Amino acid sequence: MKKKLTSLILGMGMILSSIAFSFAANQVALSDIGSHWAKDTILNLYGKGIIGGYPDNTYRPQNAVTTAEFLKLALETSGIKGDYTGSPWHQQLMNTAFESGIINDTIYNQPDGPIQRKDVAAVLAALIEKNTDLRSEFITGESLDYIGYSKVVSDTHGLPEGVQHSIYKLFEYGLITGSTNSGGKVIYQPESDLTRAEIAVILERLIDPGKRVKVEKPEPYQVTFAPESFLSDYNRAVDYTSLTYYDIDFENERLLFRVWERDEVTDPENYYYHDGIKVSDTLSYHVLEENFNPRLNKQVYDLMRVLVGEEKYVFIFNSHGHEDDRDRVVFHYSHNVNNAHAGINYFSIVFSETEGFNNKANYHNAHQGFSENAAITLNLVKLFDRYSQDGWLKPFYAKKLKDSMVVLFGEDTGIKIFDYIINQYMTRQESQIREEEYKVKVIDNIQIDLYIAPGGVGHYAFTYLK
Repeated sequence: MKKKLTSLILGMGMILSSIAFSFAANQVALSDIGSHWAKDTILNLYGKGIIGGYPDNTYRPQNAVTTAEFLKLALETSGIKGDYTGSPWHQQLMNTAFESGIINDTIYNQPDGPIQRKDVAAVLAALIEKNTDLRSEFITGESLDYIGYSKVVSDTHGLPEGVQHSIYKLFEYGLITGSTNSGGKVIYQPESDLTRAEIAVILERLIDPGKRVKVEKPEPYQVTFAPESFLSDYNRAVDYTSLTYYDIDFENERLLFRVWERDEVTDPENYYYHDGIKVSDTLSYHVLEENFNPRLNKQVYDLMRVLVGEEKYVFIFNSHGHEDDRDRVVFHYSHNVNNAHAGINYFSIVFSETEGFNNKANYHNAHQGFSENAAITLNLVKLFDRYSQDGWLKPFYAKKLKDSMVVLFGEDTGIKIFDYIINQYMTRQESQIREEEYKVKVIDNIQIDLYIAPGGVGHYAFTYLK
């Protein structure tokens, strides 16, 4: 593959001489790269005749590269030949790139302007995916885990998702490394212009696998789930969760909530009491509706797998069919079954099934920014035991809450939401403030309404933003 790319670039070098990329093998030493950070790369490609300089023996490494110039370089490198005889010279080039789906209309309409680094990433990612040779070299099972760079690169989160993914892919391929800001964070500077020095580095890494550099990324967060062998053993699991209220459908990854038909009138001889309610022996199941929340069944299933275990008790209940009660799914995470039934919990998570929680009305318009359509709520009471040696935050309970947020909102967003919750929780606990507090926070596509009661309990409501 390296030989193929090198040949393409050598041929392309002659084509590009008319657009200020005067590639030539026999020029004298370049006079303006003596202390430049990309000196070795520029000299390496210069010595191989892949790049050259200007007639005055300069390379001008900080000069910007135009969109058309970069596209010509990128397309020729990937083996897409162009026709440059028209007027302007890049018209057919731009048409070919647009029709091939390599560029969008924004890039198409600015051929003579400097190309920004975010557009460079989009073009290169598209080319690698569309070119057979490049795709076979760069796209492997391991490289598909590029999303981990969302935790590494700190200045991409405001970009469209597709652009973010293109940048993360180039980090995964080892073609770009970004730089480090004064705070020690990796940045890509997506809206900066691509320079001639940077294009030399990308070329070198593209043709020489030995020059590629992969920035270290964190391992994916590991959520701890209860083993299926435990959950499927009714006689064991029933001591730790309310299995009399639901069955687990492992195949379809959902919970089936039990519904007993009240049949005292039509069949008065065949009924019994269940939690104080007269019911018949007729049992049916309620499957959660997903018109309001399309991920409801999977979220409830995964949360059950996170919370249920041989440590504490998890009361799980669906209010469907109960008179004067909104359809909802309730999780109470408690020390034991007695505490759960008494409402003494570490925290509770509640899902709305058919319509959102009107958080604004619930708090009498105390905060005008509160949502009227929240999908999930969290009541956080405490994350420690009465005699815990770990202060206000015991790692075991923090892990349970963190895992819960990750399965509900995804790894990246879930961890950010968990960090926000813990920050608010610890601030409140350590300050011993007793006044009510109302706050609104947006994290990615989730609005968080926070009401902290005088006693310190935090009530969080999560709304999906479109």
